[in-house]
Amino acid sequence: MTTELPYDFIAIGIGPFNLGLACLAEPLGTRSLLLDRKAEFSWHPGMLLDGTTLQNPFLADLVSMADPTSRFSYLNYCKQQGRLYNYYIRENWYLSRQEFDRYCKWAAAQLDNLRYQHEVQEVRYDDLLPGYVLASCSTS
Repeated sequence: MTTELPYDFIAIGIGPFNLGLACLAEPLGTRSLLLDRKAEFSWHPGMLLDGTTLQNPFLADLVSMADPTSRFSYLNYCKQQGRLYNYYIRENWYLSRQEFDRYCKWAAAQLDNLRYQHEVQEVRYDDLLPGYVLASCSTS
């Protein structure tokens, strides 16, 4: 697969770090593309054990430390799910691993620059466009 569009950046692998990057880049209007060989977003499949939590409090979500006003914040996720007051009253600032996975899937579902089932072989920078292009990528 070769694309004619130049991108400001291309990220390979859609985990929490690159998902956060995509969320922060979205309101900036950057031309970005994120690719993963998986069929959909999943964070540590098989490791989302009942009762396990993250080591960091909820403010270490995908975006809040860089942009507390982002629509991709965990607090906005709670609001959109109708659970903001339940979360607040609970007074447990450490998310369960299962909840974090649900939150990441919620954020990923709102982005149109994520592509799954893509195996990237080559990304190159084209000085003439200018920007990054996929020189070689296959879909599964």
